[in-house]
Order: sequence, then C-alpha cells, then structure tokens
Amino acid sequence: MLFALGHLPATLILFGELSFLIVFRCMLLNGVFGLVFGWLYRKLGIQYAMSAHAMTHVCCDALLFIFIYLSK
Repeated sequence: MLFALGHLPATLILFGELSFLIVFRCMLLNGVFGLVFGWLYRKLGIQYAMSAHAMTHVCCDALLFIFIYLSK
C-alpha cells in the first residue's frame, strides 16, 4: 500500500484532480504491481525489483506514446 500511496503525486499531475475513482485506480493498479515488485525483491533481490519497476514505466510510456501520438 505504501508503494501505491507513493504514486499519488504522479497521479495528481497526470489527471489534474483526485476523485474517488482515480485514487481507487491508483491504489489498485500500483498496489498489485507493488506486490509483484515486493515478491521479486524477496525472491531475487533489489536489482530485479528495480529493473521490473523501470521496465514497467518504459512499457507504459511506450503504450501512451502509441495511443496518444500515433493515433492522430
């Protein structure tokens, strides 16, 4: 849950306001990924958890680029 709460400022910047549904989405999605990254940390070490976190951002940014900029 702390991992998810840490992403609320970025969610505020992205959406401009924090309604219940936006906060719920942030907590749900980041909470699930936080569990995965925590599991990676416990089983394989910090470098794998950090790499997975970074690659998640790279993939999400690539999808955002495809859907926003290439759909015009």
